[in-house]
Formats: sequence, C-alpha cells, structure tokens
Amino acid sequence: LRSNPLAFVGCLFLGLGLDTLLNLFSSSENSTASSSLQKSIGNDLVKSLISKGLGKGKSSSIVQLILPILISKISGLIGGDKNNLTQLLGSSGNSKLGSIGGSLLKKLFN
Repeated sequence: LRSNPLAFVGCLFLGLGLDTLLNLFSSSENSTASSSLQKSIGNDLVKSLISKGLGKGKSSSIVQLILPILISKISGLIGGDKNNLTQLLGSSGNSKLGSIGGSLLKKLFN
C-alpha cells in the first residue's frame, strides 16, 4: 500500500467510512475519526521519511508542514461532495490526485 497512496487512502476509507474522509477533506472542524486518520497518515509519512535516512525531528517537521497543505489541496478538489471524493479515489488514470500531488505522495510513501 505504501507504493500507492491512493490505495492506502482507499483502504483507510473502507475501514473508516465516507463520512470520515468527507470530514477530513472539508473546511469543517475534524471529527475524532478524521483527526485519528490525519494522525495515522502523518505517522506513516514520518516513518517513510525516517526510512529514507532523515532524522525523526526533521521528518516530523516536514510532515507538519506538508500534510496540512496536501489536505487543503485535496479539500479544495472535493468541496464536501461525495461524488468528487469517489472520483478523486478512482483509478490512477482517472484520479485528480495525480495532478496535484500524487507523485509527491508516491515519493514519500516509497
């Protein structure tokens, strides 16, 4: 899953549900489940950066900087619309995520 961030988010979606993802990728305050999901994604990103040779402190700082930006960009694409979310998580050839940061996410998860 780490090699395919869309699959990773898709698996999280299956476990947490559409409402959790819609809440995370919205302008609303995060629910407990959405906050947990964001923390989990952040922890995985930190672990991935550490595995690439960065220190824990630097990895955490990078994730704290980029994760809110990525969530904001994705939120802008979704706009609270369930159809936009499912389209975003669609096949890699049809995914909007590839155009805004899929390659960055793939580098971080690989």
